[in-house]
Amino acid sequence: MRKFERLIWAACANFLICVFCAASLQAQTPAREADLLDQAIGAVESELGLNDPAAEAAPDERALTEVLLVDYAIDPAALESIEGIEKLRAEALRAAEELFALQAVIAQERENLLHLERIFTRQLGNEDLSDVARTIIGAELVSHVFQRAVVVGRSEAAKSGEARARGLAEKLGLQREALAAVHVIDGDSQRRVEKAELAEKAALQTLEDARARETREQNQQIRAILVRERELAEQLVALTREEADQLRRVGDKRRERAEVFAERRAVLNDRIDALPDTPSDSIARERADPLFDELLSLRRTARVERRAARHAFDGARRQLASVEQALSLATAEQARAQSELSTLNETELARRQVALADLRVQLEERKLQIAGDFAAALEQHYSLDVERSTFFHTALERIVFQTSSERRSRFFSPLRDESWHDAVDSVRDAVERFLVAGRERVEQALSLPEKLFSIAFWGWVVGLAMRLLLFPLSFYLGREYGPQMVRRLTDYLLKKHTFRQRAGATIKFAEILRALLRPLLIYIAVIVVVDYVALMLPEVRVGRWVIDVMFFYFVTMTVLKVLVLPRGYRERSGLSPSPDLSSLSSDSRSLDEMVDVVKLEISRAQKLVLSVRFVLIFGMLARYVPTAVVGLMGHSVIWWTIDLVFMLGFLAVFYLVLSAWKDDIAHVFGKLARERMPRAVAVINTHKDRPYGVLLIAVASVYVAGREIARVARAWFVDTAWSRQASNFIFRKKIELQRREREEETSAVGHSPIPEDYCAYFVDHPLTDERFHVERAALNDAVEAAVTSWRASKRRGSVALTGEAGMGKTTLLNQTYTRWVDSSEHEVVYLQLCEKFKSAADVIKLLTSLFDLDKTPANKSELVAALRAQPARTVLVDDCHHLFMRQIGGFDAVDLFLDVVNLCDSRHFWVLSFNSFAWSYLNRVRSRQHYFGSVIPVVSWSEAEIQQLINARDALIDLPISFDDLVVTHETDNHQYEVVKTSNGYFRLLHEFCKGNPRVALTFWLRSLKHDRARNHLQVSLFHRPSQAVLVNVSRDYWFALAAIAQHGCLRADEIAEIIRLEPGFCEMILDYFIDNDIVSLDRRTQRVSLTPLYFRSVIKHLGDSNFLYE
Repeated sequence: MRKFERLIWAACANFLICVFCAASLQAQTPAREADLLDQAIGAVESELGLNDPAAEAAPDERALTEVLLVDYAIDPAALESIEGIEKLRAEALRAAEELFALQAVIAQERENLLHLERIFTRQLGNEDLSDVARTIIGAELVSHVFQRAVVVGRSEAAKSGEARARGLAEKLGLQREALAAVHVIDGDSQRRVEKAELAEKAALQTLEDARARETREQNQQIRAILVRERELAEQLVALTREEADQLRRVGDKRRERAEVFAERRAVLNDRIDALPDTPSDSIARERADPLFDELLSLRRTARVERRAARHAFDGARRQLASVEQALSLATAEQARAQSELSTLNETELARRQVALADLRVQLEERKLQIAGDFAAALEQHYSLDVERSTFFHTALERIVFQTSSERRSRFFSPLRDESWHDAVDSVRDAVERFLVAGRERVEQALSLPEKLFSIAFWGWVVGLAMRLLLFPLSFYLGREYGPQMVRRLTDYLLKKHTFRQRAGATIKFAEILRALLRPLLIYIAVIVVVDYVALMLPEVRVGRWVIDVMFFYFVTMTVLKVLVLPRGYRERSGLSPSPDLSSLSSDSRSLDEMVDVVKLEISRAQKLVLSVRFVLIFGMLARYVPTAVVGLMGHSVIWWTIDLVFMLGFLAVFYLVLSAWKDDIAHVFGKLARERMPRAVAVINTHKDRPYGVLLIAVASVYVAGREIARVARAWFVDTAWSRQASNFIFRKKIELQRREREEETSAVGHSPIPEDYCAYFVDHPLTDERFHVERAALNDAVEAAVTSWRASKRRGSVALTGEAGMGKTTLLNQTYTRWVDSSEHEVVYLQLCEKFKSAADVIKLLTSLFDLDKTPANKSELVAALRAQPARTVLVDDCHHLFMRQIGGFDAVDLFLDVVNLCDSRHFWVLSFNSFAWSYLNRVRSRQHYFGSVIPVVSWSEAEIQQLINARDALIDLPISFDDLVVTHETDNHQYEVVKTSNGYFRLLHEFCKGNPRVALTFWLRSLKHDRARNHLQVSLFHRPSQAVLVNVSRDYWFALAAIAQHGCLRADEIAEIIRLEPGFCEMILDYFIDNDIVSLDRRTQRVSLTPLYFRSVIKHLGDSNFLYE
């Protein structure tokens, strides 16, 4: 390392020597390419005055001409003509392009230097080179580093020069526009003035002739006419002289105002461009607020001057109309005089009268011409005022939200008169623009007959007709080919593995595409026609905006309906206002009852669609109405008021929608957050019906939406490469954890076994002993509410209890039976299904036996009639998942049973229990929830309920429980001991592992205990998870068998073979493997197997993660 440092120092010394030598020979050596670049940059900047530091200063309020003369040293003579300005602007653009090209050359030189530096750096690391060679290489490396620093400086100079050149070109462009506008004004004014001067000369000549004739004439009558001619000639001369003076004054004033406006516009644009996009409050107060106040004052002045110019222009037009009327009278008088001349045989008196009439017509024509010229000049004056007002208004709109918050609050304050005055002026401007545009369109319509013979007009009409043909074409394509294309696309996608795995989403996408295809084609046709018409009528673009909004609303609602509403209901609703229920059932139930069944299915979906419709409509109004107001009149206190009103209206609608969903959101929130946030659930359930409860519901809805988004994101993340890498990492960690757990489990075998009398209290069977009873009031209340409702209405008397195995469904039915058997006025029947019922005949026999029928019915109709004829009963049936088999034809039994329950629930009250996995599968294949008056999920037990369940058993035996093994010594100076697991901590861990399943919790509680005979107590340690090695390498067939067992509760080997379509012998081998490893347990009486609590959680988790099961 020290050797390398010495080489670097030597290289630096050699480089300094080289620099000294190069300086002594500089006058004799040619300049390098980089020096040429410096010279080129300097030449371009000097030529255009770009190297003046004043040109880099921030935009000021000086006139544009002054900026060009002072900062850029432009020759004043070059700014007096458009040609000179164009020449300078072309030179500035050429300089900018040259500087841009120089930047590319400089960048290439920098890359070359970097490449050489990397080469020299690698060579310096070569130990095989001599010290002399490495010294030379080091000197070259240092030289190139210095050269690269110089090149970087040149690059910055070139960039700065390019920016200044383009800025000069932009300012010269503004100067050219201002000068061109002045030239146009001068040209028009000059032409009018020249015309007025010629008219004045002609009028003077006419006056001289009239005076000469008057002097010579002796006839008194003719002399009187000549006097009148002279007076008219004098009026004509006075008019022509006044016209020339007025036109000069108007032209000079307009030219002066145009020059001032051009200068001010350039300065204001520079000041606006210099503002940051999001200035801080201090910068906004210092720079934006004064500029805003200045623009606001200028806009007010421009509006006043524009209204005055408009008033003057309207007065000129009225004067023009009166002159036209006077000319028509003079023309009529001229015609009468000529008629009299022909009648009187052209006497001198008649000829003088005709000459007088001609002079009067000439005078009126001159008045008309003067009025027309003056009206045209005032119209140009008005156009300039409109341009000024529009610019100041646009500039205000650009910076209104760059001002400070205090200035904006004053501008939008409804308590200030100035704010309302500005807003009213904006309304007047909008109305004036509307009237002007309407007048122009009326004039275009009135001139339409003149265009009937125009080729361009008929070409436009033919183009419109061709585009209108898109409407029938879109209808035809959408009706004839749209569904076929969607069907073929769906078939093609479902052949792909990726889409086949997501068949449900693919089919939903196809339904959405089918619903939107024809409207999309019509929308495209409408847009094509509207855009074509907008080329001639720009106002039609507003209709395009409205069409886009309506199409967005239609698409949103269509997608929502397809996603939410059932397909059959949508098809029926498209045909008639109410669904046709005649095909749903052939029983004798009333139409009202069957309508209630369907409404129970779709009422929530309809409610969701209605809620989204209201929120979407008011949201769009709150978004687009203020936007339309801004487009018409800009930002003002009126816009602020309308925006506030619509926003409050939207919040009110949102409040009402949340209020309508409060019960549903509270229910879902309770399901998701009952264990994590029980207090929050209690608060929401208590306060949701109060006026402020909607705010709590809004917070709960955010939590629910967040959980759903997290669930979807987690499901998506499982399929990503990152997820697979994380899973592999976790898998390795689990293997290491398993190894440690095996060591702990081996060491735990040496303790004494748990006493049998203690274990007897934890045997897995339904809880009928009151000493073990754990009150779950919510479930009992739900069942009691259902039976109370049925007793009052005698309708929808059926309840479905759904839950995992071991959750307490059988216990709940036992307790319900015990409670009702003595108190109910009807006979109470309890039945637990232990065998599989595969056919409708099996179900008929079952119900015949259950109701003690004298004769076995032959079909469903006879069975329903017989059961309805029986006295009312309360029927409790456990393990109803035995009524189906997951195979072709395996749903006959459950469908018949549920049909009978549905048709007889007005006579008998039914309480049925289902395995949650079987229930999910049955409803996934075809919805069956509507068969029941209520579906009550037997939810997971809470941590407190699990702890109460164990403590109730533990209290029955005199054997103390100790948690000392869960306290770990923590060797620090501050704490002698740190409690890492207490009793509550252990039960939290147990509850988290068993997911609230009491059967699993009891099993792992026993696995946590060690009997200490010396101290005669039970020691609690962390429970040992079962070894996963027995499930790691099994094939998919094994998992299919476990999925079948989980769905059906318990199965025989031959039944598993029928379900998963494997050989019975192979299925028996699978079951033997599972039994040997305690994964399933065998009932010797029925020869059926079911999942053991030991492996229940592991198996269910793997089946769910691998999509073998759906919950």
